[in-house]
Amino acid sequence: HPNPSTPSREGNKPLHHRFSTVSHNAEDMHIGKQVRRNGPWRKYHAQGKVQRRTNHVKDVKARVSTDQTRAEPYQSGNGHPKPAPLPAQVDPTILSPVQVYESAVRTGQSKGLQIPAKTLLLSFLAGSFIGLGALLSTFVACGTTGMSAADPGLSGLLKGLFGLPTGLALVVLTGGELFTGNVFFLTAGVLDGSATMAQLKTNWLLSYLGNLVGTAFVACMTWAAGTIGSVVATQGACSMATSKVASAFLPMFLKGILGNWLVCLALWLASSAKSLPGKVLGIFLPISMFVTLGFEHSIANMFFFWQGWFAGADVSVIDVVVRNLLPVTLGNIVGGAVLVGLAYQCAYGSNK
Repeated sequence: HPNPSTPSREGNKPLHHRFSTVSHNAEDMHIGKQVRRNGPWRKYHAQGKVQRRTNHVKDVKARVSTDQTRAEPYQSGNGHPKPAPLPAQVDPTILSPVQVYESAVRTGQSKGLQIPAKTLLLSFLAGSFIGLGALLSTFVACGTTGMSAADPGLSGLLKGLFGLPTGLALVVLTGGELFTGNVFFLTAGVLDGSATMAQLKTNWLLSYLGNLVGTAFVACMTWAAGTIGSVVATQGACSMATSKVASAFLPMFLKGILGNWLVCLALWLASSAKSLPGKVLGIFLPISMFVTLGFEHSIANMFFFWQGWFAGADVSVIDVVVRNLLPVTLGNIVGGAVLVGLAYQCAYGSNK
């Protein structure tokens, strides 16, 4: 019991008041214990570690089920889910093969919807550019006549490094309508359902005729300007036109397949690049290979025949059509439509 004469924290309160306060404090403490015993956290203490462990297991299972819905369900040997693969690194300078094919399909669709007058104009310009490239190739060939006999591989490489790669680069970068390239683009559009067969036939016909006129125009202009007026250049132009009709139908057909296969792959590489140097390099590599190996391209051959006729080559129109343009054109169609258009439709197309 507290001593009444001893000062306390209650100050000068009477003794009975102080005892009353103590009794009230004790009662409050008793009530507090009852509250704690019957409070909302009593259940947690009653469950103890078992309940906490149960809650932890439930949380882990919930996280695992959430992860499985985000990734493919896969159970390894120990029952754990397979970790999600890391995101693929995307090169900002080039398109993926799937994106290139989708771009080719869109190009085929736009070419199919193009008005005929525009197709004719752009195909005329494309034929002119190929003619200029073939003219440069003729000059390189005339300057290496001695090398052709001693080292035909090196001579062919020099012709492949200059000429036709430059002509195709001009076609691609100016948006020209080249028949051999349109074989691939329109085939991709038709197989994917974004272009029709009628559009394909119209585009192929107009671009072929426009390319023919364009190559004739360049051959006429260069002959009138005296570009191949020298004896060596004239003999070289006649020899090149004569050699183009010296082979049988089947070899020319197969060379046409191989030739446009590489031409369409050059267009593929150019479409995949986003920069000007990348597009030029993508064109340069396959075209230099195609020229060096002696494959055939129907539009370039048109220029060589026009040039040979202006130079006085003794080659008939029937020989040109039957022994060169017909088999090479058919081979170009097979190479571009089947080996590139159909092949990549099976690989990347939306209608697989």
